[in-house]
Amino acid sequence: MVWEVATWKELATLRGHKRQVLGVAFSPDGILLASVACPQVGPGEIKLWDVSTWKDKATWKHGGGDLAFSPDSLLLATPASTSVNGTAGVVGAAHLWYVGTSKKKSTVTGHEGLVDTVAFSPDGTLLAAGGRDGLVKLWDMATGKEKATLTGHTDQVNCVAFSGDGKHIASASNDKTVRIWNMPKIARARGND
Repeated sequence: MVWEVATWKELATLRGHKRQVLGVAFSPDGILLASVACPQVGPGEIKLWDVSTWKDKATWKHGGGDLAFSPDSLLLATPASTSVNGTAGVVGAAHLWYVGTSKKKSTVTGHEGLVDTVAFSPDGTLLAAGGRDGLVKLWDMATGKEKATLTGHTDQVNCVAFSGDGKHIASASNDKTVRIWNMPKIARARGND
């Protein structure tokens, strides 16, 4: 369901997924809403909805249960956790998709277990992913290379988020903690390369 914030009236109920819907995200430009549905076994799907009409604009097969738009609304990041089209998923990875074509741009890897959550930094230069290995990994979007690994959780990471100014990143875990890191310290520690 989509709600009008000023009046709390329901604007639309979006139907079309064949499985449980696990995540939604508005594009920063306000043009699209993305939703992701994942079954227990087999491929899930991503749908892009046109916000002006609430009609299904695009649908494609996908494996993960979380999603995040890049700040320029051109890319969508998703975990690469489960199978797609009958093939094994990429353990420890996240996919980047072109929003305009629904085609995969690239895959970043590095986690030792499944990835459950993704987030872009406010300036779009970093992608964060949290996984079942208890780690948060950061990738440089210009190079696709891993920038940093944030350790400290003792169980899977369920959510990652950047502060609006990009100075901090927070993660939430099954270990019953929320951890917060100072981004400038991370950049300095890794040589800011």
